[in-house]
This record gives sequence, structure tokens and C-alpha cells, in this order.
Amino acid sequence: MKKNSTNSYSGLQYFLWLLAGSEISVLSKCPNDYNRHANIGLMILMTSIFASFTGFIAGFTFSHSILGAMLFAVIWGALIFSLDRSMVNSIKKDPTQAEKSMMQYFWPRFFLAVILSFFMSIPLDHIVFKSRIEYQLEKNNINDLKERSSYLNNKYKTKEDSIEASKALNSAEEIENELKSDCPLPEYKTKISEYNTCKSQLTKIKPRIYYTNNDNELVSRTNPAYTKKKNECGRLKVEASQIESQWRTQKQQEAQSEKMRGLSIKTKKKINDSIISVKTDSLETGLNLMKGSFDTQFVTLFLMPNFGVQFLKWLIFLALLVIEILPTYLKLKTPIGQYDWMMYKQERETELETRSRLNALETELNDIEEYRKNKEIGMNKKIIDKVVDIEEKLANEMLEEWESKAREEMMGNVSKS
Repeated sequence: MKKNSTNSYSGLQYFLWLLAGSEISVLSKCPNDYNRHANIGLMILMTSIFASFTGFIAGFTFSHSILGAMLFAVIWGALIFSLDRSMVNSIKKDPTQAEKSMMQYFWPRFFLAVILSFFMSIPLDHIVFKSRIEYQLEKNNINDLKERSSYLNNKYKTKEDSIEASKALNSAEEIENELKSDCPLPEYKTKISEYNTCKSQLTKIKPRIYYTNNDNELVSRTNPAYTKKKNECGRLKVEASQIESQWRTQKQQEAQSEKMRGLSIKTKKKINDSIISVKTDSLETGLNLMKGSFDTQFVTLFLMPNFGVQFLKWLIFLALLVIEILPTYLKLKTPIGQYDWMMYKQERETELETRSRLNALETELNDIEEYRKNKEIGMNKKIIDKVVDIEEKLANEMLEEWESKAREEMMGNVSKS
């Protein structure tokens, strides 16, 4: 227990006064304000401790190092402490103008408190909504991969290539199946029909003609009609075979071309699928690496389309804002107390003493200046008098010299005459 005359205060109060930035030499004489300033110091202390806690979370999330997180927590806590202390201490109350509103001091500090509360709430949000952030990150990654896959598929036209390859291979298979049947060309069917008719007619013609010669012997010879019809049937068969051969050759070429085109498209699609797979895997790896980054988690939470999460997040921010601005608000709204009067009195005394010293110094400087001016004037007068005497003496000497020369000249003229 420390004592000052009849007033006593505890060491804890003294410590909190230091944190509040109070003038202890003045406050110790104002027992009515002991608790008020101790409460302000306590609130600044608690805000700084909480800021250090959130700073540790942010530092560990970013660096994954306990030492780095502790260093950042100390720096962040010290920064918040100094800013809070400055916001409170920079408010000077004038007891002679107690009726005047001091809210003009509030708004600049309020905007600063908004910024500080925003940065203090971010690490806390990452703890409270950790599972929601992880879920949303996974969902966003899946959507990103789907969008990327869709974009790459559209870029490399994998769907169109797959359809086109299937069409080409199916077309080749249809042609091969068509080759297993007879030629469907009308001209081929016409030739086959003519050939069948010719064969039917040929069967009705005897290949040889029998007759009795002069010796009354039965002999035979080739029937010219049969030979002609047989040659005609052979010609029709050859023409039909040529038509069928040309058709089959053409169809085989078409089937081979379609098959090669289908296989080429499938090879191209396979290469593109490999490229898409590599790029998708690269994106997935990058997204997985970004999942643990502080900025990714912040953006994910900030843009999370969940009303409940957003409501609670901003509620946490408002709570921190109240904690941050409360010391300043209490400083502004509490009535004028002993401490304010004592500080006003001390500042006025200091002001009057300073003004008195300045006035005395100004008077002394004026006296010195007046003395310097008087001395300077006297010195100038003496110099002027001396100059006048010297000029007068020089003038007299010049006149005497001129008079002497004039007399000598006059005497010379008299002597000549």
C-alpha cells in the first residue's frame, strides 16, 4: 500500500494508472478518480491481452511457428496497447467548458477502433468457424476443379472429339457389315438380272448341233447361237464382277478412312485428356496448398454464403469494437472530476508561468534592444560630429591655402606692373 499524505492506493491501482497513461503525481492527489483511471487502465490491458491472443493465432496460422507467432503476438499486442493508450491520453477535458460536447473527439477514434477491431476479429473468426471454413474451402475447390475441367474440355473439345470418334468408328463398322452382303448398286443388280436371264436362255440352247453327213453318218458341231449366248453371259458376269469389285474397293477404302479418322481422333483425345489431367492435378495441388494460407481462409470466410455464419462473424466484430472503443467512450462521457480540475489547474499554472517567463524575456529583450538603439544613436551622433569637425577643418585649410595662393599671385602681378 502506497501513501500520499492521507490518500492511499494499492500497487495494482498504480500499475493500472501507468497503463492508462495518467499523470500519477496529479492523480495521487485525487482519490475520487482512483477507480475510474484504474478501470480505464484495466480495459486497455484486457484489450491488449486479447489482441496478443488473436495476434498469436494469426501468426501461427501464417507461419506455423510458435516462436514466430509469439513474436508477432507481442508486437501486435504492443501496437494495440500504444494505440488505445494514445486514443485515451490524447483527450484533454476543459472543466471550464463542461457543457460543450466532446463527441468531435469520438468519431476519429471510432473509425480507428473500427479498423483495429476488424483486424482483431479475423484470427478469432478463424478459430470459431474453422470447420465451416474447411467445408467451404473443400466445396470451393471442387467447384473450381469442375469449372477448370469444363473449361479445359471446352478448350480442347474432348466431348466433340469423343462423339466424332464414335461416329467415325461406327461408320467404319457399318461399312464393314455392308461389305458382308451383296452389292446394292442398281447397275450391279441389273447386270446380275441380265446375267441370270442370259443363263436361263443359255440352258434352252443346245451347245451342239447334230446332223447326218453325205456318208449318212451322225456328226455334231458347235452351235453358234450357244457360243454367242455363252459369250454374252460371260461378258455380263465380268461386268457385274467389275461393278461389285469397284464398289467393294471403294467401300473398303471408306471403311479404312473412317477407321483411321476415328483412331486419329481417339489418339488426339487421349493426348488432350492427358494434358487436362496434368493441368487439373496441378490446379488441385495448388488449391490444396492454398487451403492452409491465411488470406485464402479470410476470403473464404468473408464471402461465405451463409447468413448464420455472417451474422455471428459481424456480431464478434461488433463485440470487439465495443471493447476497443469503450475506454475512449468512458473517458469522454464521465463527468469532470478532481483529476481533470487538477490537470487543468496545473496546465494553467504552467501556461501562466510560461507566459510570465516569455513576457519577462520579451521585456528584457525590449530593454536590451532599446539600450542598443540608444547607444547606437549616441555613437552615430559622435561619428557625425567628428565627421563635421574634420570636414570643417579641411575646408578651413583649403580656404587658407587658396587665400595664400591668391595673395602670392596678386603680389606677383603688382611687381610686374
